[in-house]
Amino acid sequence: MRKYILILFILLLAMPSLGTAQNKVATTAAQFLKIGVGARAIGMGEAFTAVANDVSAIYYNPGGLSYVGGRTLYGTHIEWPADINYDFVAYSQPLDAVGGVVAVSFGAVTMDDMKRTDVHLSGEDGTTFGASCYLMAATYSRLLTDRFAIGGSFKWVQEYYDDESSAEPAFDIGAQYKTGFKSLRMGFAITNFGPDAKFIQESTPLPINFHFGVAYNVLETYSHFLVVAFDGAHPNDNAECYDLGLEYGFNEMFFLRGGYQLEYDAQSFALGGGVKAPIGSFNLGLDYAYQDLDWLDQSHRLSLSLQF
Repeated sequence: MRKYILILFILLLAMPSLGTAQNKVATTAAQFLKIGVGARAIGMGEAFTAVANDVSAIYYNPGGLSYVGGRTLYGTHIEWPADINYDFVAYSQPLDAVGGVVAVSFGAVTMDDMKRTDVHLSGEDGTTFGASCYLMAATYSRLLTDRFAIGGSFKWVQEYYDDESSAEPAFDIGAQYKTGFKSLRMGFAITNFGPDAKFIQESTPLPINFHFGVAYNVLETYSHFLVVAFDGAHPNDNAECYDLGLEYGFNEMFFLRGGYQLEYDAQSFALGGGVKAPIGSFNLGLDYAYQDLDWLDQSHRLSLSLQF
């Protein structure tokens, strides 16, 4: 089993379809698909491919959804620069009859209307226009063995800019593998694979990205744990970039996180924290993350989960 899984990882690392990213900077549509949705993951600098084991795995690595137990409601609110807001909600549930975990999710990027300018009038023409983006997804994930999990998502992506719009499907696939060497695990994911988006008879590819990550518990006792994670990403619209993250947990209730991102256009460091607490028959989780976006200022994320 290990031999075949390692072969799979090597083949995916060599995928030629992603090999010309450095020559395609900023040439993809649906850029909102690159905005991370989970406060926990952002707090770790998005070094999350091998770590993802909550509902936000829908975005980072659908294979990790296999480790979500019980029915779970999940939501994230993101404050992005330029008064842009991104709201993401999801619901996941184990399928006892057939095995695995299924989830549905919805994301919406909204902003205030903007004043229209007209080059022929050399300024504003007194009218406004709007822009918004939407994402709907269905995800399924399951454990193939006690050490190997795989999952996939079908997504529907829509963008609206003034009177123009586009709509296209996209697909994600991901897996996680526990190596058997202490707590070392690996993960991979390919996201946003699908046909080109079409605007006004122009076709533009989606932001396909390949992620590979490793994670290891450098500390693991009854009350404490510390995870170190590293991700490498190979997008089709930019050069390779790298993420390094830490997560410390105390009594599985209180969490501190930190991360650093290398070779990105704007992202640099991130900090975050969270708390989990049982409330009656429910398990409540609350996470916050601060992300420095360099010249784009900063971003804040708040995620809430309710498991029952």
